Amino acid sequence: MEKDFLELTAQFFGVQRKDISRATKIDSLERNFHDRINFSFEIEKRYQIEFEDQDLQKAHSVKDYLEIVKKKVQRRSEGYKEAA
Repeated sequence: MEKDFLELTAQFFGVQRKDISRATKIDSLERNFHDRINFSFEIEKRYQIEFEDQDLQKAHSVKDYLEIVKKKVQRRSEGYKEAA
């Protein structure tokens, strides 16, 4: 998942993958405030999750986003297992 997420981030912000790491601050990639919102929407679509407002308030780096996404995907997967 991490490799896919880093590639998504690079593609979305129009930078090379080698320029993105877990430590990269999202605000260093943004051109305007709408970029963060649209980036969040892209992540939600790609990973079939939904961010809460408090999630986005805590997300400042690629690592922050990645950790939130991993937790939400894991919770979603666990929910599917319980439903089966």
